[in-house]
Amino acid sequence: MSSVSVPNEAVLASAAQPVRTGTRGADAWTAVVRSSAFVNWGAWVSVAVLLAQQTYLVRIATGLPITWLAAFKTTIGGCLLWALFTPAIIRVSRRFRVDSFASVPTVLVHLLIGTVFCAVDAAANLAIAGALGQPRVSFVVGFLRLYPFNITCYLAVVAIVHAVDFARMYRERAVAEAELSAELSTARLRMLESQLRPHFLFNTLNTIAEQVHSNPQGADDMILRLAALLRASLHLTEGHEVPLRDELATVANYLAIVRARYEDRLRVSIDVAPEFGGILVPAMVLQPLVENALQHGVEPVDGVTHVSITAARRDDSLVLTVADDGAGLVNGVVADGVGLRNTRDRLQHLYGDAARLVLRPGDARGVVSEVTLPMDSHR
Repeated sequence: MSSVSVPNEAVLASAAQPVRTGTRGADAWTAVVRSSAFVNWGAWVSVAVLLAQQTYLVRIATGLPITWLAAFKTTIGGCLLWALFTPAIIRVSRRFRVDSFASVPTVLVHLLIGTVFCAVDAAANLAIAGALGQPRVSFVVGFLRLYPFNITCYLAVVAIVHAVDFARMYRERAVAEAELSAELSTARLRMLESQLRPHFLFNTLNTIAEQVHSNPQGADDMILRLAALLRASLHLTEGHEVPLRDELATVANYLAIVRARYEDRLRVSIDVAPEFGGILVPAMVLQPLVENALQHGVEPVDGVTHVSITAARRDDSLVLTVADDGAGLVNGVVADGVGLRNTRDRLQHLYGDAARLVLRPGDARGVVSEVTLPMDSHR
């Protein structure tokens, strides 16, 4: 009883697909061209052509002209022999690597091994001449006559192998260092952001705690706004940047919470053109600046303090400004807390020298905080 083999679906699918012989042929040719064997044989044939041209011109100049093909025949044999030697030389070169000026013994080893290859070349030329019935010279004469050229060929192959290997190692090391630097930078940025979240959270909870007994309804409203703030803080784990409109919404929630604490002593204005709303800015970049204005500008003053938030374009940069007309700097000195210090570090990690945070005295009184961000990377 015979059995019938039914092709499976994969076989049928592959059989139904057209065979693109042209593409396969091109891919195969590309693989051949890129192979080390093709490069090896091609390089030595090129050397044979150059040597044949030199021999041809020298013979013409000395009055003993020969055809170019005859000159090529005198050079191609030796070059093809060295093409056979090259894979072994490559292995020897990588086995005895010259990687510093202290590698003098290794250089001597290469001279010794190169001399062995020269001897093999001389013996092979002697055997080939005998097989073809050509005039032969003694082994010693043939060895010494071709030794300068042959040892140069050996050392040239060793030098090329070293150059290729060192270039590859340099590229791999550069890539590894770049990846390590990026990983360290990301880890540092995550650490800064993880510090910032509890910092603003604890300050906000303290504000709510002050209102729980005196203003329960207000405390309840602040808790709802705190929930919105916590949702906004999740941007720090999802990404480092948010649209400016979202950042302003986060600040508005924060101000709504702290407004109950300062009551009529605080006036806030936000003047940001709608065209800037889609520009990406670091998440929670404004909150530490506003908190600094409240702590050092509003709290020490009994009267009304005005805090303004603006955005403006300056050349190719976006300038975010938080200004107050409160108490101002103590003795003109800026004391960086956790929020301001982390903001500076985050700006450095994200944008390098293209971004900066500057605090300066206001024109009349108070403090002006300015964050400068590159606009071209946020479109």
